[in-house]
Amino acid sequence: MNVQSGYPVQGQPAAASTPCDIVPQGDYPRQYSHSSDDNTEGTRWYGANQNGDGVSQLEPSTMRVVDVSDPDHVTILDTLADVPGHSMNWWRLADGREFTLSANESLTGPGDTCQPHPRPTNLGNAAEGYITEVTGDQLQPAVPLTLKINEPENCGARNTSGQDATITEHSIYNKDGAAFAMVEWLREASVMPHPTEAVAAASQTLNGSGL
Repeated sequence: MNVQSGYPVQGQPAAASTPCDIVPQGDYPRQYSHSSDDNTEGTRWYGANQNGDGVSQLEPSTMRVVDVSDPDHVTILDTLADVPGHSMNWWRLADGREFTLSANESLTGPGDTCQPHPRPTNLGNAAEGYITEVTGDQLQPAVPLTLKINEPENCGARNTSGQDATITEHSIYNKDGAAFAMVEWLREASVMPHPTEAVAAASQTLNGSGL
């Protein structure tokens, strides 16, 4: 995947005890760590790297859909920038549309919630999750899932409250076309049949109570 996505990798010497691809500056290639997901048929893989320092990954946090139907010919089908992958869940609605929900990793809190949208998606910015339509292997621009307390107009109140309402983990129930999301700091949010609208509404009405 790193070669296909244009990351400059080179092989370690054959004598190395743990041969693998490394980049010219001696670092390791992009990390798709913590979480990823695949579709029901096991033919598509969804994951995103985490961009910690904004430099070594040579790209922002970036999501990819990968054809894994043939293990000998794994192929990147589409790429979408500014979508992190600390957590990643896929689901399909009864009408055939497919989506993922993903989020970032928190270091000390949600990040700078006083900053207007669009916000940075590198490591440590965990004020929102990201809903991405992936139907037909075409990644559509992500829709943020956030909380009222993390909106810029409420940053003063958030700072005063001392609350760190982060969204870093979630899970999707997905069976027979029914789907709902269990999201950290949200009780639950229906994501059928209109996931982007439903989750946006939930983010405006729930006040950040933990599960």
